[in-house]
Amino acid sequence: MATLDLLGTVMALAAQFMIEREKRGEAVNEQDFRAWLQGSAIPTILDQSGEIFRTVVSAKAQSHEQFARIDGKLEEIRALVAGSGPYTKLVDLDRLILRRAFELARDATSLSVDDVDLATMASERRVDLSELRRSASFLSEGGFGTHRDYRSVQSFVVSPKGLLRAWNEFDPVGLTSYKAKLRDELPKSPSTARVAELAARVGAPKSLVHGLLCDWRERGLLSYKEYDGDQDGLLFGVSEGLVRELASDVIALVRE
Repeated sequence: MATLDLLGTVMALAAQFMIEREKRGEAVNEQDFRAWLQGSAIPTILDQSGEIFRTVVSAKAQSHEQFARIDGKLEEIRALVAGSGPYTKLVDLDRLILRRAFELARDATSLSVDDVDLATMASERRVDLSELRRSASFLSEGGFGTHRDYRSVQSFVVSPKGLLRAWNEFDPVGLTSYKAKLRDELPKSPSTARVAELAARVGAPKSLVHGLLCDWRERGLLSYKEYDGDQDGLLFGVSEGLVRELASDVIALVRE
């Protein structure tokens, strides 16, 4: 708003300059205009500096207040979308397990991700194994994976849902970027595509592409079938709804 006020002042002075020159029948060139700016417009603006400063301060305060209101509304929207259940917020040990799953997923060469060894993690991180087991059970209850709770084995196997949660937690920009690249590589119906080839073209881990495809399949946005053990999968029947969803992600990525 302050910028518009200042621009309005300059434009009003410039209009006055042009009118006076036209009345005298004098031609206008860039040098004359520059000289006028230095000799008339700038001194006038300096005379109004106090008022302009107060306008800038007021505009900044209003912008901060508006930002606070918008941020508050966004938090309300997030709460409505995510819900208020116990699985919407993670504690440090939950994140520790998902972080390890995320690291394993980045290096995975198949659709699945290696188990997170809870006993090894407890030793390396110097945390109580029983507390890790509780976090693994919590994540399992929320659908983020499977807690293998046996006398000889204490591990956590991340699910596609858990993998996406981990990626969104630890590399949200990368996740958005991969989704944007996938948009241009998804097969147009009735064509099909293999996960391994798709992952190679976008430079993403197969496990992440698998996780995204499972999520979209669950939401009815495409058809997807795994085959060859956990080495590959076939996708087809990509919906227009998914194409539009990914297009909005591309727009958001460009804006960022």
